[in-house]
Amino acid sequence: MKRFSIKKVISMILIFSIFSTQSSFATELDDAMEQKENLEKELNNSEEKLENLKESESQINGELENLDTQLTEVSGKLENLEGELKLKQEDIQRTSDELEYTKKQLKSEYEMMKKRIKFTYENNSMSILTVLLESDSIAGFLNKITYFLKISDYEQRKMDEYNKLANEVSQKKEKLQKEYDEASALKNEITARQEELTSLVAEKQKAKEAAAESIAKAEEEESHVQEELDATNETITAIKQALAAMEAERKAAEEAARQKAQEEAKKQAENAANNDVSNDNNSSPEENTNNGSGGVFLWPCPSSTRISSDYGYREIIDGVTSSTSHNGIDIPAAAGSNIIAAESGKVIIARYSNTAGNWITISHGNGLCSVYMHASKLYVSEGQNVNKGDVIAAVGTTGSSTGNHLHFGVSLNGAYVNPWNYLR
Repeated sequence: MKRFSIKKVISMILIFSIFSTQSSFATELDDAMEQKENLEKELNNSEEKLENLKESESQINGELENLDTQLTEVSGKLENLEGELKLKQEDIQRTSDELEYTKKQLKSEYEMMKKRIKFTYENNSMSILTVLLESDSIAGFLNKITYFLKISDYEQRKMDEYNKLANEVSQKKEKLQKEYDEASALKNEITARQEELTSLVAEKQKAKEAAAESIAKAEEEESHVQEELDATNETITAIKQALAAMEAERKAAEEAARQKAQEEAKKQAENAANNDVSNDNNSSPEENTNNGSGGVFLWPCPSSTRISSDYGYREIIDGVTSSTSHNGIDIPAAAGSNIIAAESGKVIIARYSNTAGNWITISHGNGLCSVYMHASKLYVSEGQNVNKGDVIAAVGTTGSSTGNHLHFGVSLNGAYVNPWNYLR
């Protein structure tokens, strides 16, 4: 009865060790879920930031388009105004020439008038009395006086006409000059506006380039966060698969322990009835050199083919006998020996665990994964793609281990399966 109790305690310890491993994975799952939540928040922030940047870029493009339109209009006005100024300048030049000509004509007419008046008075120096005495009649006298007066009026009218023409031309020139000055001032204003718009366009163009650069950077950050989130989701899936496999192992171990206990109890009862108490024989884990057959995986530890603990149920001897399920094969090898990828795939776990030590899980697709535990060093990282035969780690004794060895396992859809079915 006492021996049965000891065996029962040992079975409970073995089951507890399985639960301890599950607890470690559960902790990692909690950490991964927390990381996933943080990454999802970060991804949402990145998406919001990217959306704001794109809205800003769209606004800048709209402003730039508006400035381009204004600049085109101003440039058109400036071009038209320059044409008008050219015409005004030509009109002013023609008017100046006309004014100069009129002034010359006025001066010439004035000189001729002076000569005519001088000639008249020098050659016809008759007084009114002389004109009266030489006239045949009063009518003749009046005719001569009227003639002289008409000549004087003609000269005066001619002078008045030339003066009026000169004034009109001068006023026309002043008006044209005023219009030209106003157009020149307007041209200066439009030119200043053109320069201002050109400067604004250059600034907006720089802002557009900066926005495009920020968007590219934000998209890169978003892509990086998405990759991390995808990798974390793969890790969560792998951990859940591992937990499911461990739960299956736990139940199998419980059932095996229960059956073993029943067998031992039955055996003890028979021995007690026959007064023949037998002692259990001690045994140690059997080593073999089974290399498997018919699989597609490479042997994961090229430097050693020994097996210190095979896949399946194994007996643990420490004065008493019990059993537990071993979800892989243990390959003893020298510390630092190469561990290679049994098949090509993507690394979904590459980290440290209190139980598995430095360990790696590689996903090969379709729910198939290979697992490598207790390494001294890891040469790959999560999210990395590896090829069949690549060196991924070095043999060690990290985690829950009693010596340098590689624990190699294979899981399918979250449940550990016999690795010999895949090794060649």
